[in-house]
Amino acid sequence: MRSVYAALLFILNKSLIPRTSKTDLKSYHDSDHSPIYAEIQYKSNQKSSGPGFWKFNNSLLENEEFVTHLKFFLIYAKEKHRDIEDKRPHWEMIKLEIRDFCIRFSKRISKDKKRKEIDLLCKLKQLNVLLDQHPQDAKLAKEAERVRLELQEIAEHKTKGAIVRSKARWYEHGERKS
Repeated sequence: MRSVYAALLFILNKSLIPRTSKTDLKSYHDSDHSPIYAEIQYKSNQKSSGPGFWKFNNSLLENEEFVTHLKFFLIYAKEKHRDIEDKRPHWEMIKLEIRDFCIRFSKRISKDKKRKEIDLLCKLKQLNVLLDQHPQDAKLAKEAERVRLELQEIAEHKTKGAIVRSKARWYEHGERKS
């Protein structure tokens, strides 16, 4: 048991050691590796720990800008890690780089979409005020309808994303659609 504790000191952050309630060292007959298991208690007032497991959003592959940037980024990542001779760590490092690139790109797109939606909502509000003052203005009515349609497209896109995410949750947790 002392070797488990020594390994935990090496692996875990010191602040987690007091909250570690159960440890175990497993050995497998066909391997020289021994995994260490540790049960860590969360504080009741502690918030959840981060965004969770990242999944690739394959709708990015429909974005030409993303695909173009990714192609150049792959060349950059391969060059950056060219000194790693073993193929396995080389591939792992490239995957980490790709993951980081995809997350940053997705966040930027998301931020741009949110900004566009807010801008459209503000514009629609202004157009509605102007339409209240000038109800016969066909040009204003046409512009307001265009903005409404654009906002409706955004809402439909969000709905499709929510449907896909809920299907993924059903699949991951073994639930059945009802």
